[in-house]
Order: sequence, then C-alpha cells, then structure tokens
Amino acid sequence: EQKLEGYITPIPAYASDVLSRWDGRPIGMLFVDGGHTYNAVSQDCQWMKHIGLGGIAAFDDWLPGVAAAVHDYVRDKPEWGIVYESSEQAHDQYHVTQLRKKQT
Repeated sequence: EQKLEGYITPIPAYASDVLSRWDGRPIGMLFVDGGHTYNAVSQDCQWMKHIGLGGIAAFDDWLPGVAAAVHDYVRDKPEWGIVYESSEQAHDQYHVTQLRKKQT
C-alpha cells in the first residue's frame, strides 16, 4: 500500500471550474485525462502555466485532437520539452505523452 497523502491532491471537479479559483500554488505534476477535442485540451493546457520548473505535464489518450492542442500550446514556449511522445502511428486512448518544464 502506497502512502501518497501529502504528495497528491486529488481535486474531484472539472478542470475549468477549478482553474478559475486556483490559489497560485506551483504544481509538480499535472495529469490530464479530460475531453479529447482540440478546444477541451486547449483549455486544460491553461493549467500548465502553474507548473513549477522541473514539473511534468502528462496527457492521457494521445489522440489527434489532444496532440494538436498540446503541440500548439507549447509551440512558442521554449521552457517546455517533450520527454516522451507516442508515435504518430500509435495515437489511441492508451498512450500517455509527457512534457517537462525546464529553465530557458
């Protein structure tokens, strides 16, 4: 049994509802498993501005709309690097892609 209390804060709500009232605490790891449309993922990407240096963002269900939205979000943000990305041929609901925030 893993004791993750104090390390993980589950927030049972829609990401967009919580983002508007986030207190600004830096996030160490963001795991996104939300809507699969470009617009839904673009909205979820707004959480990435709260990730601290060295922090990780992971996106589940690496489908074409998810991939396009994440790539568009980080395109002009050199502080974000892709650590692992599912291959173009393997876009499906079982692939997770990870990004890490680095110093520029």
